[in-house]
Amino acid sequence: MDDIPTVAQNTGLSTEEVTTLKKHIFYGRHEYPIATDEGPLIVIGRFEADDKIAYT
Repeated sequence: MDDIPTVAQNTGLSTEEVTTLKKHIFYGRHEYPIATDEGPLIVIGRFEADDKIAYT
């Protein structure tokens, strides 16, 4: 969370908005589907790291 001022400056968002977004994405628990042989399974948990997100 040390980079909040930098992210805010580079995105035009307020520090409060960046703080809210980071808490939601990195610390919140979310419902999301996981593919299984029987079909999608809905799980509740934190998002897993995905290197591709940073480069899209």
